[in-house]
Amino acid sequence: MKVIEFKKNEIEQIAKGYKLQIRIPVELTQTAYKVDDIVSILEAETGTKSNVSIRITDVLIKDLHNINNLDILASGFEMYEEIKNINPLELDKWFLKKATTTIKPFKAEWNNIYENSQFEWDNNPKVYVYYFEPV
Repeated sequence: MKVIEFKKNEIEQIAKGYKLQIRIPVELTQTAYKVDDIVSILEAETGTKSNVSIRITDVLIKDLHNINNLDILASGFEMYEEIKNINPLELDKWFLKKATTTIKPFKAEWNNIYENSQFEWDNNPKVYVYYFEPV
């Protein structure tokens, strides 16, 4: 069975359905996941197997900069707690207000992970975008 590592807080987000995608630089990906793959999750901090697994629902290759607020939300980044009580019909207005602020923390986190490498934000690397659901 294929495996992927996530941080403990990310595993919690996956289990709740808040995190439904991940971006990984194409050049760093040793294991390309395919649609319908069931992937076991290892907790990054401890290396232990989680009781949560994911099923890959779609795979795309995109430029890193080809990301929007919904993608950031589906990545489990920052906003999921903020929007849980918002009327779904009002989400577009909420996102428009947040449009300038959501990409900045995502970009900062990306650069924190890939600092001083060819995968930094400004280099706009090609990434696999894996869409998934918890199983």
